[in-house]
Amino acid sequence: MILFHLPKRIAFPRNLSFFEINGRPYYEQYDYYMTTKPTFAFEYSPVREAKSGGLLTLPSPRKYGVFAILIVTTTISSLLVASAGSKWSVSGATYISLQTDRASVQTAVQIVSAILGYFQLSVVCCLINYSTRLWFNRTPQTLRARYLVPIAVFVLISRIPSALWAGAVTPVSAATEKPANISVPQFKEMSNIREWPSEIGHSGPLVRNTLGLFTYSPGIKLLGSLLASAASATPVDGRIRQHAKLDNTHFTYNGRSYGAGASVELADAFASNDTVAIAYSYQENALRADVDCSYNYSSEFVIEAESDSNIFPVSGYLPNSGDLVEYSEYYAHQGGVIVAIGVSRNLDSPQRILGIASGQSYRALDSTQCTVNFVPKLFNVFVDLVDRSINVTEVSNGTNSVGSQNLTYVTLRQFELLSNDQTSPYVSLLGDSFNTSIADYNSSIAVSNPSLTPIEASASLAGLANSVTAMLDDILVAYASAQLMVANDTILTPATFHVHAFVFGSNVYIYAVFIINTLIILFLIEEILRTRGRKGLSYFDYMDPRSLIISSSMGGKAVADKVARVARGRRDSIYTFDSKGIGEVRVALQETTMSSRDVSIQ
Repeated sequence: MILFHLPKRIAFPRNLSFFEINGRPYYEQYDYYMTTKPTFAFEYSPVREAKSGGLLTLPSPRKYGVFAILIVTTTISSLLVASAGSKWSVSGATYISLQTDRASVQTAVQIVSAILGYFQLSVVCCLINYSTRLWFNRTPQTLRARYLVPIAVFVLISRIPSALWAGAVTPVSAATEKPANISVPQFKEMSNIREWPSEIGHSGPLVRNTLGLFTYSPGIKLLGSLLASAASATPVDGRIRQHAKLDNTHFTYNGRSYGAGASVELADAFASNDTVAIAYSYQENALRADVDCSYNYSSEFVIEAESDSNIFPVSGYLPNSGDLVEYSEYYAHQGGVIVAIGVSRNLDSPQRILGIASGQSYRALDSTQCTVNFVPKLFNVFVDLVDRSINVTEVSNGTNSVGSQNLTYVTLRQFELLSNDQTSPYVSLLGDSFNTSIADYNSSIAVSNPSLTPIEASASLAGLANSVTAMLDDILVAYASAQLMVANDTILTPATFHVHAFVFGSNVYIYAVFIINTLIILFLIEEILRTRGRKGLSYFDYMDPRSLIISSSMGGKAVADKVARVARGRRDSIYTFDSKGIGEVRVALQETTMSSRDVSIQ
């Protein structure tokens, strides 16, 4: 045994479990002074487990206090999971603030994610620390080279929690839904829906404002827009037809309107006044016009010989005329430029038929006849407020409230009025619009199937049907708009309002941080059970610089010499990374007199 004398002013702190006084732990507290420069740092090895009256161990508050920060991460991760499941979001003024100050938001996200990641990593490190400190009590060992890889991996993995938290708390743009109500036309008040141009000197009530012109005589007042619809009815490239709404709202229909969507921008103040609005949708009853065109070479509706200077009568019966003959007069320099459309005046007929008689310049249209069936349907109207588009899709059968005989009759009568008004002495603008649609149909066939040559008659009927369908949809929208803006004949219907919003984080990151937090809690519980509540955990902490300095300095040169002899006996160097035998050096502190302390190196 090596015995050397220590000056009285060198004292040892309490709770050093690797020192004994006469076989018992030394507990007394001293101030520590260092006079001898240590020559070697060594690991300690306790001499017995902590028992009553044995080694001094950490009290429970200090052992478990650090794990209280899991309350913060658990609460926040649970709230994030709840928000993802319940689709919580922020909109309105909060959305605008977050959107306009993205730099501050990202800075706050980085700070919060770093703090939350630090909390989780601190718990993991503490668990590892406690486990290894208990392990060191039983296994003296230096850091071996093979531990560098798992340590490096752990350092890399420690970067993950804060990154996941950043993804979990970053505000992400999304859309949220809110309930709303929109006014739609109900066609209960029908007194204004009649053939106003036939009443000399009357065009019917109308409203003109910044939103557009709203009238009950669309065949006369909106003829320019209707002619444009007829000419653009057949897309050349085969895509879905896009056409403007017949007002000044600058909205565009994608596909057919079916007479629905008139309320857009006219009766949707809830959307117009919301700066973060994206879209909204609602359901509306309207009429689906099914058009079937064919040639009727036995038609009695024909252009007669010139009766007076440049006046050409057009008369005859249609299949649904009954006893009422169709008659109108057209002004032209010659009959070849006339395109006349006849519509039965028989209001009670369930059929809606329009017949066409044309001159030589429009021979493809002569003797054509289109049958129109109006079917009440319930449509879903989706309004995109960002690109200002309207999509109308059929949902189910509708009610008959909008399918009145009067509305369908007056709608068809607009064609007769428009054809007469748009025949000039030299050309028929309506006939030109129909021919444009026919030419576009031929072009679309050439694009979609170059090897197919369309039959002229079939192409003419298809192009004509497309034009009539497009015009019918627009006329129905015009009447619906007049019911809204002129007659105020409306009814409220529920709408689903979509607005810009922020949700916190992406679901994948939210669930990831929640799972990691849960695993840490399970790891904590498992370690507490495995170690019986950290029983025997001493005050010595290798992560505490104070503990490291003390443990590497006690004993001074005597300890270093002893370790060197052990190392030489094992043919090893005390400076090698894998030194052996150091943990076998046992140090005991013995009290001899009041003026000195003895340390024995065994």
